[in-house]
Amino acid sequence: MLAALVGCCVAVSCNDCPEPHNIGTSNMPNRGAPVSLAASNQLVVYLDTSASMAGYVAVDLQRDGTFSRTLRELRNFVTLINPPLDVLVRRVDSRVGEPLNDMTLSRASIDNRLFNGSDTDLAGAFDSFERPISNDAPPRFHVLVTDGVQSTNQQRPDLACTSGSDQLCVRRKIFDLLNKGWGGSVIGLRGAFHGQIYSEVNKAQSRSSVLRFDSDDNDPQTFRPFYLYVFSPDRAALEPFVAKLIERLIPLVGQDEHSLRVLPLTFQYAAGPTQAEASVPREAANLLAIRKQSNTVLPEFTIAIDPSTAQKGPQPFFITITLPWSKNVLQSGSPQERAHLISWQLTPDYPKQVNPKARYPEVKIVGQQVNEAGLVVLQVTAQWLPAVGDLCWRGYHVEGTLDPEALTPQWVRDWSTNLDTNIENANRTLYLETALLGLWRNSVLQKQLVAEAYLVAGKR
Repeated sequence: MLAALVGCCVAVSCNDCPEPHNIGTSNMPNRGAPVSLAASNQLVVYLDTSASMAGYVAVDLQRDGTFSRTLRELRNFVTLINPPLDVLVRRVDSRVGEPLNDMTLSRASIDNRLFNGSDTDLAGAFDSFERPISNDAPPRFHVLVTDGVQSTNQQRPDLACTSGSDQLCVRRKIFDLLNKGWGGSVIGLRGAFHGQIYSEVNKAQSRSSVLRFDSDDNDPQTFRPFYLYVFSPDRAALEPFVAKLIERLIPLVGQDEHSLRVLPLTFQYAAGPTQAEASVPREAANLLAIRKQSNTVLPEFTIAIDPSTAQKGPQPFFITITLPWSKNVLQSGSPQERAHLISWQLTPDYPKQVNPKARYPEVKIVGQQVNEAGLVVLQVTAQWLPAVGDLCWRGYHVEGTLDPEALTPQWVRDWSTNLDTNIENANRTLYLETALLGLWRNSVLQKQLVAEAYLVAGKR
């Protein structure tokens, strides 16, 4: 009798394979405030005053558009920020101008003659963010307002920029800021436009570069995009700042929710714990059973698998996940588009060391579906593999992370064009995708968890 018991425990200990409970632990990063660099209580608005911006400002003030209202809102909403901010404005054309008072925003919102520059040195504007203006530290908030196209007639060796439209140079400057610990977000808006557009492609080919474009004021799909690049050395302060700014901008675009989009570069995408449910289809109900555990850190499901699946093959079940988006990413696309930004992994992590003489169940994600409401349904299979040994329990961590292969959200691709030689593309931005491509691949967002759950699989 004793020899038999010893034999059992030598093969696989009688206590090695009990069903575990409440073993899932979150891998979400600490949501404490990020390290913030020194900053002064200033907001600097860098206003692209090149001639290509004039068409956003209506000559008839009765046709006041989204662009003009945005400029005034940038001046007004800072009164809601605590502590109060000093607001300065710097013109951006062939160079970055000296600081002006905030009345410049009000004037620019009604007088298109202010937009008369020949160039647009966006890279130079980004390079200016780090330089103090009247204090020892750079301003806390920087907002670059532009149609998004870098355009210079001469090379900028100091910024490694070539002449013309060098969006790669812009992207490098953004990466420089992110790598130094700055926070950033890009807000895209579309507004009515009536004026001249200057083709960068035609200019490079020594052809006439001026096109006349008039959007249809009753059709937002024809509106021309412009952008607010919002950056700060104080990442902790930037998230509520951008949240309040977006809240104030939403009414400006009216009923067309597609005319305001956001690309958060350093924010937390998850606002809270994941919500998830699991179900087994009728055809697998005799071989699989699932129950949800209560009072767990993560949504945790116990999957009981019939040993006959070793012969009958993998059996399907489904995990339905509601993604816990944070407030600052809700405008980054439709619910369905946001859900498609997530890549799903299933990793075994219990027990920490497997017993080579035991058998463990195999659970795999084999597909996913996303409905229009952004609800994610993971298609999963479970089975025992044909083998010998005692059947033991195994824990799997389900992780949803930002997909680095996505590179940019759908809206960036929709708003971008590689050709600006005709008015058919005037409702898009030249080389926008090139400028923003891969900015997600920064140290803050890489492998950031957005959703997670836990599965415990064993013998039925």
